Amino acid sequence: MTLSLVGSYLGGAAISGIAFLIVVTVLVSSSAKRLVGLRRKANIFTDSRVKYVKEIISSIKIIKFYAWEPAYTKLVIDVRKKETNIFLKIQMLRNILNAVSQTLPSVSALVGFLSMFGQFGGLKSAASIFSSLTLYNILSTSISALPFSLSSSIDAWIAFKRVQEYLLADEEIADPNYHVYEFNPKDVAINIQNADFTWNINDGNATDDTISQLETGKSEQSKEVTKKLEDDDTSEESINVFPGLKNINLTVQHGEFVIITGLIGSGKSSLLAAIDGNMTRTQGTVDISGKMLLCSVPWIQNASVRDNIYFGQDPDPQLYRTVVDVCALQNDFDILPAGDLTEIGERGVNF
Repeated sequence: MTLSLVGSYLGGAAISGIAFLIVVTVLVSSSAKRLVGLRRKANIFTDSRVKYVKEIISSIKIIKFYAWEPAYTKLVIDVRKKETNIFLKIQMLRNILNAVSQTLPSVSALVGFLSMFGQFGGLKSAASIFSSLTLYNILSTSISALPFSLSSSIDAWIAFKRVQEYLLADEEIADPNYHVYEFNPKDVAINIQNADFTWNINDGNATDDTISQLETGKSEQSKEVTKKLEDDDTSEESINVFPGLKNINLTVQHGEFVIITGLIGSGKSSLLAAIDGNMTRTQGTVDISGKMLLCSVPWIQNASVRDNIYFGQDPDPQLYRTVVDVCALQNDFDILPAGDLTEIGERGVNF
């Protein structure tokens, strides 16, 4: 309606100003594609940074103990630099769009008045001029909100798309060659034959298609991961992360006592995770007879030591004493200020 009134006041010459306004507005709107691409790239580095910070906070004692602060600091700073570089590009683009939107009504009015002057050899009445300026000012109020609306809409759209991808993600597909049978003391408890396991696949258990891709070397998800640590001379050394378990053959009978030893990072915990089905199998077979118990990540309640041992079960003093004796916890109780009634902080902070 505002554009129609401008046309009625300025006549045919107003078409050039209105056309300039529409063209620039379309160009500003088309920049949304560039903003979407930058925002998606920024989200990748933001997720990575949050992941690193979360891991650092949860493992702060180990990091302090081994003096790994410089390496992890550099890791977070490198990701943060990449993130801020993208945010700088996003902010620059937003500022340009904001500047264009603020000046667009005035420039389009200038174009319309110059066209009218060239067409009629002069300007119309003062009433038409000032009325047109008022209408252009009304347009500036609406157009100035375009960059903010555009950036907010893009952020909301990307957020909704991420939620949609999560909600529409495929269900976990059971590993066809990981078999769990009923308990039978005559059967082998754990039987792994010619099996390979990897941590590099994050989409649940391996399917037949994934296995065939890995065997032919065409899987894009199977990539070598490296990390860089700084030494005392600030030089960088590339260290390969644990690649996975290869050609595993393991047979464990019911009642058999097995000890797994090895250096740090050699794959002891990974082997337990593979037996429990928490590590992606790429080839071979796994047969399990009965149920297994694997607690690789201990969970401590914000309660007393005794309550953590009972863990919500009904108190049984005789069973409790048996557990304490078997786990040799009495010496630890003697160290604690209130014995087994000592309150444990969240995640065992006072341990």
